[in-house]
Amino acid sequence: MKNLYPIIVILLFSVSVYAQSSISKKDSTINAFKDYLLKKTRYPAVARENNVQGDMAVCFTVGKDKKISKIRIVKGLSAECDSAVLLSIRKFPGH
Repeated sequence: MKNLYPIIVILLFSVSVYAQSSISKKDSTINAFKDYLLKKTRYPAVARENNVQGDMAVCFTVGKDKKISKIRIVKGLSAECDSAVLLSIRKFPGH
C-alpha cells in the first residue's frame, strides 16, 4: 500500500519543526516521529478509488512525559484519511 500523502505529513512537520525550534529540543525526535508516520500511515483504498487528495492539518499536544494527547483534525480530507492519520498517531510508541 502507498503511504498517505507525503505532502500531508511534511506540512504537519513543517509546522511542528517551527514550533519546536524555540524549545531547543533535538531534531532527531521530530525526525523519528515524521519517519514513523511516513512508514505507518496508509492511503485508504476507498480514498484511492475516489482520488481523494489534498492537505491535512492535525493538532496534538506532547506532554513533559513525551506522551501525545489532545489529538484532533484541524483540516481533514475524508473520514477514511482522517481515521488513518489518527490511528497512526495513536499507535506511536510511547503514546
